[in-house]
Amino acid sequence: MKEALNNTSILHMIRSVFTMICIQMKIETVRIIKAARRAGVPLEEYAPQRIEALDVIGKAMIAFAIMISVADAILNVYNIVKTVERYKKNIEIFAQARQQYKDFYQQLYDASVEYGKTK
Repeated sequence: MKEALNNTSILHMIRSVFTMICIQMKIETVRIIKAARRAGVPLEEYAPQRIEALDVIGKAMIAFAIMISVADAILNVYNIVKTVERYKKNIEIFAQARQQYKDFYQQLYDASVEYGKTK
């Protein structure tokens, strides 16, 4: 029973969100049409009939595509951040390796100087 209640509440939440998206899309359609008219864009280019003729599924698919684009942009930024972190970590590793090489060759030099003194 509890699972059915949860599924029902989830369904109601999905319907509410979907309804809000549809209402917002209608408002955005009106804004697009008004902005295009104010800007003097020819009617053929913004075609208010075509925008208004989109059914709910079409508008939902457009919204979904926009959300996917935003998610893709966020993931790209995340990948860039991770790449920078890896780069900084590699710089630290290279700095440590550089110091180890310097120490190693300094020890070789010191050993050769000592060897030269004994001869």
